[in-house]
Amino acid sequence: MRWDKLALVLLLVAASLLAVPGAAATPKPAPRGSFLRYEVSSVDGLTNQIRGDQAVASRFAKHYGLPVDTIVRSFQQNLHYKTLTQPLKTTVYGVSKSGRIHGKTRTLKAGTPVFVDSNGRIVLKGRCGNPVSKYMPQVLAVVPQPEVVTKVLPQPPEIVPPPEETVPAVVPALAEAETPPVAAAVPSEPVFLSPGVLAGVAAIPALLGLGAFKNDAPTVVVPEPQAWFILSAGLTTVAAGLAAKRRSR
Repeated sequence: MRWDKLALVLLLVAASLLAVPGAAATPKPAPRGSFLRYEVSSVDGLTNQIRGDQAVASRFAKHYGLPVDTIVRSFQQNLHYKTLTQPLKTTVYGVSKSGRIHGKTRTLKAGTPVFVDSNGRIVLKGRCGNPVSKYMPQVLAVVPQPEVVTKVLPQPPEIVPPPEETVPAVVPALAEAETPPVAAAVPSEPVFLSPGVLAGVAAIPALLGLGAFKNDAPTVVVPEPQAWFILSAGLTTVAAGLAAKRRSR
């Protein structure tokens, strides 16, 4: 029974150790005189510690004489984590117990981790984050992108043509044929012919050769030259009488 209880206790201890998150990832404290509180091995770890630790942020701001946001943006845009390929003698800045920042000349061995900019220039010593100079990589200006606003143009109202009016066909009424008024007959005045005119008229048939019919056989009379003269004189007299009668009206 004792061995069983001992095994159970060991299992519980092992389970409790495995259940503690990050037990094997405990950050390692940075060496004395470092700008950082804990060692880092990436740019994100560096910038996150500067943002999250006020003491660390004040050290970098005091050394570079710049706002913390500007320092963090510069590190994010320019720094890369690498190791030295050969020894390098340079000045490394540290922090005293009183918080004073001072620089000392040191020789960094090959394989030492460092933070360099895009041109390969060393900016910070790796892990501890101590600057090797007061050089700060250029901060790229962040140009805000203009907001694209899609302007919706008002649509003109749709013009609907009015419905066409159906005009009934108008058939013009046929005008009744007007009956022209009948002029009343004006009684004409009797024409009175003179005896000479009457004699001339009476002589026309005889002059034209029209004879009387006797025993159903016509008698043809041929006029003589004197008869032609009398006919023309009679016609002239008739015409003169008619003209005189018209002028008297």
